[in-house]
Amino acid sequence: MEGLDYSSGIWQFEGYGFVPNATSGATVAQLHGAAKGATATILRIYNGGMRYYSRDLVATNLYDTRCKLNIIHDVDGGSVIVFIDGVQKFWVKDQGPGDLFTSNVEFMLHRLT
Repeated sequence: MEGLDYSSGIWQFEGYGFVPNATSGATVAQLHGAAKGATATILRIYNGGMRYYSRDLVATNLYDTRCKLNIIHDVDGGSVIVFIDGVQKFWVKDQGPGDLFTSNVEFMLHRLT
């Protein structure tokens, strides 16, 4: 995945998606690489809700909806912010710096700084 690796700065990952009814356990976005664990962020759908990994609830009532997902990863500041349809839904400290990359090629990658 040449061109998608990053190790510093602030990065935006943006994509549009649809969550079909009965989707559960599907990964929507994944940022690989971290000092603690294999990933900086995983967003998954469980029973119509989006969760950070399988724990923290990010958004609800997503079945049969189209939405715009933005993930801002401030590598130097150590944080990840999730927006859905332009509204901030979640903030978390990342898992520490690592050899970071995204496997979700449908997302557009933008470096903000």
